Amino acid sequence: MKFYAGLLKQIIKGKSFNLQDDYRFSFLDIAKPTGELALSIDYSKPLYFALFEKNDNGWYNSDIDKKSKVNLFVENNPNGAILTEDADICLKYSSHFRTIYVDNISESIIDLFNFALKFSNPKIISLTGSVGKTTAIALIEDIIATEKQVLRLYSKRITPLNLYSMVINFLEEYHEYIAFEASLNRFSHVGELASILLPDFASILNIGDAHLGMEDIRTHQDIFNSKVRLFQKNTLPFVNLDDNVTRRNLASINRPYITFGIDKANDPVYSVDFRENNVSILKDGASILSCAPFLLTRLSVSQILACSAIASHIGIRGENIERAVSSFVPKENRIKAFDYMNKKIIFDGDVTLSSRLKELSNNYYFDPALVISNIFTSSDSADAINFQKGQIESEVFPKFKKVFVADNCDHHGILKGINYNCQYFSPENFSKIINSWTGDMILHHAVFFRDDSPFQKMGAYCEISIFLRSLEGLR
Repeated sequence: MKFYAGLLKQIIKGKSFNLQDDYRFSFLDIAKPTGELALSIDYSKPLYFALFEKNDNGWYNSDIDKKSKVNLFVENNPNGAILTEDADICLKYSSHFRTIYVDNISESIIDLFNFALKFSNPKIISLTGSVGKTTAIALIEDIIATEKQVLRLYSKRITPLNLYSMVINFLEEYHEYIAFEASLNRFSHVGELASILLPDFASILNIGDAHLGMEDIRTHQDIFNSKVRLFQKNTLPFVNLDDNVTRRNLASINRPYITFGIDKANDPVYSVDFRENNVSILKDGASILSCAPFLLTRLSVSQILACSAIASHIGIRGENIERAVSSFVPKENRIKAFDYMNKKIIFDGDVTLSSRLKELSNNYYFDPALVISNIFTSSDSADAINFQKGQIESEVFPKFKKVFVADNCDHHGILKGINYNCQYFSPENFSKIINSWTGDMILHHAVFFRDDSPFQKMGAYCEISIFLRSLEGLR
């Protein structure tokens, strides 16, 4: 929502200088989101929050220091204003620049957040899990948007600060739902996010290996104990019975919940039948809708089950769920699907992680082959590399009929010395590999969509580049 200075001052009990009450701010610069919301920011009349926040709890890579950049903001934004709790900053700028002074900037942010939330009073949907959160939240947004107004809160890293900022800036009175993912870098993170935006409906998609080894997370049970805090007092949980860790901990949920799962032996409320390239969603054994998934992986089907169960429960009609799922394309540039020479090619352009490759290996494609043409992992520790190497060797490669690896990748730490019968190829022969395989293919080319991807600049990848760019819609 957009705030006039007079209303904003009333909410936060601020004192203003050089600022008329009818001055309407275009954006409250608390923290900037990424993705679609970032594209909608109007920075013509911003209010800059001159805050400082120490990185004591692992939310950020470093301290958030906006106080030191006030002068730069003032120079570049003559139509802007600053909000500060620092008396020295107020004294320096209040004589000649629009300034608001408050006693406590953190309390002011919370006051604005509570005002925006009360003004709209939306229902909150939140998903967490080791993999698949971003895609699932985008899917639930598309499904709900067929009938209701929904705001998806997305940033590359969801923190309390940008959660506050996104609600304050983008929540409108007409929004009936908010959907957001709850991720963690520390044990307490999911619970902290859930305490800010109390979920009405929530789900733990899965418990995997992705967060093992973080500062205070050592076991899968630690991950579950962290993520189950998403279920607040009035939350209705949607529980994945296919997940072994979750299933072992059902008693700890300690409230009514709704179940979903692919394995019918676990007797979930929402289950699935497969019909060629379509899936039929069942409730208590009876079909309620049929759709064509974007990806035929176990993770994708599980995401569809979770989102369909939540959407069905809140009253979205089956035909609208079908239409949204069948037309869904992930909103972030990470993965794409193509029809090529009578086969499916699933292109994965994200960083190389064994947990991600494991999910891609659990698929329902015809004679699937894995092609790795570039590797990039953000993990540098030897223990992490060895752990991922072990998973790739024992749990990823054996799921495929054939594994092809570009010969420049075999020296990378995550594949170096791996004991598996891969077929190595030179980038110049890439098209021959693609064209010769008669089954479907999972193609992993790490960080393809990043502007600084080394692949973009290396002539050795010319053959791969030509092929990838020829696929419709990839670039």
